[in-house]
Amino acid sequence: MPKTTTVYVAASSKELERARAAMERVRQHPTLTLAFDWTMGFGELAIPWSQIARTELAAIRRSDLFWLLGPGERRTDAWVEVGTALGLRIPVYASGHLPDESLFATLLRTFETDDDAIVGLLEFAGRR
Repeated sequence: MPKTTTVYVAASSKELERARAAMERVRQHPTLTLAFDWTMGFGELAIPWSQIARTELAAIRRSDLFWLLGPGERRTDAWVEVGTALGLRIPVYASGHLPDESLFATLLRTFETDDDAIVGLLEFAGRR
C-alpha cells in the first residue's frame, strides 16, 4: 500500500466554504490524508479556544504538507499556523492571493488557484 501524504489545510474562518471544498478535494485522493477538519462545528462548539489551538497545532505536527488558502489579508491565526509549519520544516503550499510585502510568504510554494495547488499537492505526494 502506498504511503499517504498528510495535509493540513489552513484558511480564514471567513472562508469556511472554500476551506470545506479544499478539504473535500484532499479527501478525494487516495494518496492524500486530511490532518484535521477544523471547520466541523466551527463557531458552534463550546470548547475553549486554547483547546482548539492545541488540537490544530498537534494536527500541523502530524502533517507532511501544509496548504494555506490565501486570504489576501493578514489574518493572525493562519500566519501563526504557517510559522508553526515552517518551524517544523513542513513544506508550505499556498493558493490564492497572499498579502503584499510578506517576508515569510517568500518561503512558500505559491499557486494562483486552489486547482493549481491540488496538482502541486499530488505531485509532492507522488515524490514521497
